[in-house]
Amino acid sequence: MKKRILIYSTFLIILFSATTLAAEYQIVGGYYYLDLDPEINDYIQEYNHSIDNIIEFDESLGYSFNKKVIDPLDQIEDSNGYYIGISTTRNNLLITAQYEEFSNEDNASVYTKWTDPNNNNGTTVVKLNNKLKIQGIYGELGKKLNNYLQLTGGIGYYTGKINNEYYINISNSTNRDVNNDSDLEGELGFKIGSNFHYSLTDNLNFLCNISYRYLKMDLEENIREDNIEISELDLSGFETRVGFTYNF
Repeated sequence: MKKRILIYSTFLIILFSATTLAAEYQIVGGYYYLDLDPEINDYIQEYNHSIDNIIEFDESLGYSFNKKVIDPLDQIEDSNGYYIGISTTRNNLLITAQYEEFSNEDNASVYTKWTDPNNNNGTTVVKLNNKLKIQGIYGELGKKLNNYLQLTGGIGYYTGKINNEYYINISNSTNRDVNNDSDLEGELGFKIGSNFHYSLTDNLNFLCNISYRYLKMDLEENIREDNIEISELDLSGFETRVGFTYNF
């Protein structure tokens, strides 16, 4: 934790040193949407298949199911986030330093009523919650093309965490409640894209950015599920940012 705080602080000092030299600056902030397809989707797919396989195996042992309600985990295809920071213009370059964060959360559940080969009735309840959260400090340069468009590119330092919670109850006799955290090691990420900038008032401006993000993060502890082992998450993809800037 101390190492992360030191890295974040150093990164902020470097980024903001450029902005404090200018007399005029802007507060920037808004929402962004990310396109994702991380390797953890292989784990999610394996989990969904395992539920079907377990039910089929129980049926082969003579279990009969009177009720089956299965809500599978969804694949991680996108994420939502926000950003806030400060920017200034020097030598016809827009310099921006910002904090950004994005996350994804999904729930799954299984509820069954069954009768075993000895005609004993029972229930099985499974609940699962997965959370992915990434945060980082990002610095960007923008080159003005005209009054509305800019080419942009930048570098950021990111950390994150995956949280996995699951609960199992079988006929009120077998209980298991587990909460696992897997930290993502700090990594550098890169973006390249373009800004659309439109003035609403003398001080308030609308901003839309479309970028491609390159970001790969190693897990401090690998995720294992049967024949699947995940040691890295590829969080690269396209992102769209929509927000506002306010001139001071």
